[in-house]
Amino acid sequence: MAPPATTLDAGAPCVIRGARAAAAGGTLLASGVGNERRVAVRAAFEAAGLLVDVTPGREWALLRATRATP
Repeated sequence: MAPPATTLDAGAPCVIRGARAAAAGGTLLASGVGNERRVAVRAAFEAAGLLVDVTPGREWALLRATRATP
């Protein structure tokens, strides 16, 4: 059974919920992240122990995060 989907909003709660979702074996997709925030969001996810792949767009990006394996 796949982990439940989680809707995230900006800020620290976003990182916490995203890390929990990925820790449960899920993949976190953060779509529509403005290019001006992309680097900060990626850094926050990485600080929470997630591996992040970024697909940049013209005005926004898609971030795909999974739990780093030990």
